[in-house]
Amino acid sequence: MLSGLEWEELLARLASASPAPGGGSASALAGAAGAALAAMVARVAARRAAPGEAGGFDALAREAEGLLQRLCSLVEADARAFGAVMEARRLPRGTPAEEETRRAALARARARAVEVPLETAESCASTLELMARLVRRGAAPSAATDLGVGALLARAGAEGAILNVLVNLTPAEREAEGPGLAARRLSRRAAELAAEVSGWVGGVLGG
Repeated sequence: MLSGLEWEELLARLASASPAPGGGSASALAGAAGAALAAMVARVAARRAAPGEAGGFDALAREAEGLLQRLCSLVEADARAFGAVMEARRLPRGTPAEEETRRAALARARARAVEVPLETAESCASTLELMARLVRRGAAPSAATDLGVGALLARAGAEGAILNVLVNLTPAEREAEGPGLAARRLSRRAAELAAEVSGWVGGVLGG
């Protein structure tokens, strides 16, 4: 759990002139907040459930906690990945050997800068799937706003992370089999799951 000071430091870093942490880290942070809300809803449901049903909600709470921890780690991982790209771009290229060293370092850094936000998008989509499972299992109507906000945050985290995947790919790579198409599939999956959760929320709230 981040203390008040740590939250302030993280947000101050996001607000600074430094390019890292940036949108990728913010996406992971949004997803982490969504996972935290899902964990809370599951724990409340477990406390209120009949004895034979509490275990299922407890398992969902533990799963949400795992996603929360994973997404928190991706906040810093994304900043490091982008920092490595910037460092590789600053390498000298005055000789053929230096140019080759720079090219290889940049390729490695770009690959990592795609891998990390793709993991963030996957974790956010998994968070949305967990929320949908909570709805199907019978989340309390009193949790509608918590799940609704959580779904908005997780969806934003997924879409933001996908943007960070695509920006690190060439136009051809975005359309080819691999991270580009994987990101687009995740976008569709996140949208469908978010719609399921928001549909339930709308039904509870009469929307």
